[in-house]
Amino acid sequence: MGSSSNVAFFSSIRDFTSKGHLLRNPTKLDQHVLNGWSRSTLKSYNSAVRKFLAFKKAQGQQTFLLPATEDDIYEFCYWAGKTDVDGGESGVLAVTLKKYLQGLKAWHIFHDSPYPVISEKKAALLLKSSLKVETLIPTKEAKKPVLIKHLVSLANDLSSGSSEDAAILDLALVAFWSLARLGELTTDQATPRRKILRSYVSIDPAGTSATIELKQSKTALPGESRFLQLKGMPNILCPVRALTRLLATCGRSDHLFGYQNDNRHGWRRFFPKCAGSSPRPNLQGRALGVGKL
Repeated sequence: MGSSSNVAFFSSIRDFTSKGHLLRNPTKLDQHVLNGWSRSTLKSYNSAVRKFLAFKKAQGQQTFLLPATEDDIYEFCYWAGKTDVDGGESGVLAVTLKKYLQGLKAWHIFHDSPYPVISEKKAALLLKSSLKVETLIPTKEAKKPVLIKHLVSLANDLSSGSSEDAAILDLALVAFWSLARLGELTTDQATPRRKILRSYVSIDPAGTSATIELKQSKTALPGESRFLQLKGMPNILCPVRALTRLLATCGRSDHLFGYQNDNRHGWRRFFPKCAGSSPRPNLQGRALGVGKL
């Protein structure tokens, strides 16, 4: 990781790198330790710590420093999880609460603070109790998959629009047919090294296929790339032609799927708007892939 990239990222996980209410910048050694985790894992751990600190403030404790006590862990599980007090209407799912506890353990490890191991068995019972409450909650209707007909409708909406509309459509076509997620193709200030440059793209001279190299991907091993494969097709949904259009407007050092200051959250804000213009499933929060967006 580059130094500027590290600074931007570490500033986004300050709850985890601090011992409590007092913010602390990680030392060089700390940074080396942090690099042992993936960035997505650290983001998850930071969310856990932030939730825990919010819990302490809700209890009226504005200041907190590690380590947490076993009572802290018990009260946090009860506060953050689902209980039968309100029929499970509030609180996070047990699977999320379990991730929070994993994040709190990692937080203690990073700061050389003793985690209250004695709390684990009782915390496991609290998780089971929350899980039982969840079973009583009516299940929500599953999100319907986005099918090719929905992509056709999206193309009809955007093909005659602005240059931004065209960029969004091309992004959708590439992501849909490559089974990629928006977060893998777009980038933001915290992940500048995840840019996809022109040199990472190869297109068959006949336009029948294309390959995109992802230098950083959640599904690839550290230091290895993931390759997205695309096949050409003789219609408006062709991802290879979409890629060609993107390359035509992309500079040598520009991010291929960048448009002005938009990041993946900008795309997410746009897709629900499109969904309202014609009958198709809500596109918000979906992976752009065949059968699912």
